[in-house]
Amino acid sequence: MKKSLLTLCILATSLSAFGQEKVIITLTDGSEPIEKKVWEVESITFEEDNDVVVATTPEAVDLGLSVKWASFNYGASSESETGPLIGWGELTGKNHSTDLKWYPTLEPKGDIILTSYDIAYQKWGDQWRLPSVEDFNELKEKCTWESAEVNGVKGWKVTGFNGNSIFLPNTGKRIGNADPEDTDNGYYWSGNLSKGDYNKASYMLTTSGSDYYSIDDVDRYSGLAIRAVYGEYANAVVLNKCSVTPGQYSATITSNYTGDIGHITSLTLYYSTSSDFSNAQQIHGEPSSSGSTTFELSSLTCATVYYFYVEADYNNGSKTFKSETDNFTTLPKYLEAEAIDLGLSVKWASWNMGASSVSEAGGMFGWGDGDGSITEGGSWKDSDFLQDITAYNIAGTQYDMPHNIWGGKWRLPTADECQELIDKCELEYVTSYNGSNLNGYLMKASNGNSIFLPGNGFVNLDGQDMKNKAYFWTSERTNDTNAKYAKIMQTKQSILKTEFMIRMNVRAVCDY
Repeated sequence: MKKSLLTLCILATSLSAFGQEKVIITLTDGSEPIEKKVWEVESITFEEDNDVVVATTPEAVDLGLSVKWASFNYGASSESETGPLIGWGELTGKNHSTDLKWYPTLEPKGDIILTSYDIAYQKWGDQWRLPSVEDFNELKEKCTWESAEVNGVKGWKVTGFNGNSIFLPNTGKRIGNADPEDTDNGYYWSGNLSKGDYNKASYMLTTSGSDYYSIDDVDRYSGLAIRAVYGEYANAVVLNKCSVTPGQYSATITSNYTGDIGHITSLTLYYSTSSDFSNAQQIHGEPSSSGSTTFELSSLTCATVYYFYVEADYNNGSKTFKSETDNFTTLPKYLEAEAIDLGLSVKWASWNMGASSVSEAGGMFGWGDGDGSITEGGSWKDSDFLQDITAYNIAGTQYDMPHNIWGGKWRLPTADECQELIDKCELEYVTSYNGSNLNGYLMKASNGNSIFLPGNGFVNLDGQDMKNKAYFWTSERTNDTNAKYAKIMQTKQSILKTEFMIRMNVRAVCDY
């Protein structure tokens, strides 16, 4: 017998240290709480309850279907007995609580067929299990049903095409400690969780008259009868919808699965940029008793749609279960920032191009590099950056990186807009901004809003220089080799010019 013991010394030490000298036990039946002083308690022991329904194993009746059906209800000993009315996912057969956390938990993960909460599977083993909704539907569609009475108990005689039959007695249903109600009808649990409400599970209802059969959902704490089946479960493992967290070049995919997960041998995730998986790649994962396995994908392409599905290998390849195909899109190469209102003529982006938060410096680019490819290609020629640009202001063109990548409202700031930022905002030099170990400048507006400009310096052929000073491009050039930029430092802020090929940060603006 399993047992756990909380000794008095542990109890007294942990409670009296905080001035808590009472042990109070509150029961669910509404009776008065039981109070004891901690020094009156020798020990508190938790044991398995022997007062459970001991169920005789029935005969497995072959009706010519995909599964065999039990000859009588769980907890009964003959076909005319209803057996105990049991809550969904409850294994003692005695629990009458109306608290969903006991059936089997407050938020179940899915179906309980062939799991630790399947009472037939747990008590009888082998291939005994709770029926699925599909098993009930097969019983309805492929058998003959006729009203019958056995030993004074009314119900339905269900006969297979091979001539064998079972009797389903009218059972009624139970709520809490109340007596069974609606006893002229039969209520039988499936092992399937409701698809629309996890507070409920699916059951079969048998009634008198022409509409004698239906499938519906009811609260999981309801007491219903159980008629088990014997045979393999076509959906022994259910691969539920995955949760996905995409990055720019990576993704985290968590596969959740239910059912007979103890017999999953391996899990494989297949992913592809093609919906027909013609160029599919795969990654393997270990099955877990928790019913959840996480896959980490890397070396992906940004701003790209990926299709994926998960396969579960069952019983060393005896069967394979497959999830539905799903997809996700990796994040763009340059994550779009928030537009911050500083009370100026334009709004300013909350972070630099190439950053993904205000605590990152972002990328360093040459002027006029609309997609970053010239910089990434390693060119240090001003002519490569000038390209075929004839305008002296590239705002809103294909050479304007924020407008080209983020689109719509975004563009490079003009020299006047940068000067406005310098003149009308209070400057504060900060170190380790947001705990990032990044130095820079907080530009604080009179309306209470602010933006942070990382002191990232610039990069030339000699490497990165002037760290702790903020440099960022404007949209304007002065000639065929130079463009204007803003320089922010503690002692002086100004608009200057330098060669196109110099690398510095890009901070976007947008119009109201």
